[in-house]
Amino acid sequence: MKYIGSITAISLAASSLPTPAEAKWLRAETDSFIIYSEGSEKSLREFAANLQRFDLTLRVIFRTPYEGEDNRLPIYLLPTAADVGALASGSRGSSIAGFYRGDRDGSFALSNRETGDTNPALGTSSAQQVLFHEYSHHS
Repeated sequence: MKYIGSITAISLAASSLPTPAEAKWLRAETDSFIIYSEGSEKSLREFAANLQRFDLTLRVIFRTPYEGEDNRLPIYLLPTAADVGALASGSRGSSIAGFYRGDRDGSFALSNRETGDTNPALGTSSAQQVLFHEYSHHS
């Protein structure tokens, strides 16, 4: 399968992160994304809608055609930037808050869902800004 290696690696690594026993991974699908998160359903729906609007905005500005559901980008949202850094580098002290991987086996993005710092000028949290940056690597 196309994403099996990437998904397996993320699943194994994410399972080693400390999470509450009752935490449950949720899945949200949009025209351009498949998003996995342990957050609330409401926040995941809002996040997915904002991300889809961002995608549409980029497509209009850069006149990029929609490539269909077969090219949807899987996105994994971890609770904190520190969790992402630990997964990416093996160190909880890492400053990595998100990353994108694209190769012939498939692409995915990993980010966090921290809501702390919101940039009033941009109207988005730092976590969304990280994901928007990582998504900009996807073509």
